[in-house]
Amino acid sequence: MLLICAYVPSEGDESMTDNFADQLATIDSIILSNSDCHVVAAGDYNVSLSRSSVHTAMLCSYCDNAGLTPVIAVWYAVFFSA
Repeated sequence: MLLICAYVPSEGDESMTDNFADQLATIDSIILSNSDCHVVAAGDYNVSLSRSSVHTAMLCSYCDNAGLTPVIAVWYAVFFSA
């Protein structure tokens, strides 16, 4: 089992969106280099899956592409599993 715990800054200017994309790329790299593991990617992604925002769209798109599914979404944390 691979447990990833991430903290991603909230939305703001373009540099924060770039940072968000970099964080997702890092998570993706870790997952790909451990393809033999069950993955739980937990943490504070600073998104609300119930609202429309740039970071929410980026995270949902990444999860769709990576085969990750939200299993718990509470106001302070989101957990994904593959």
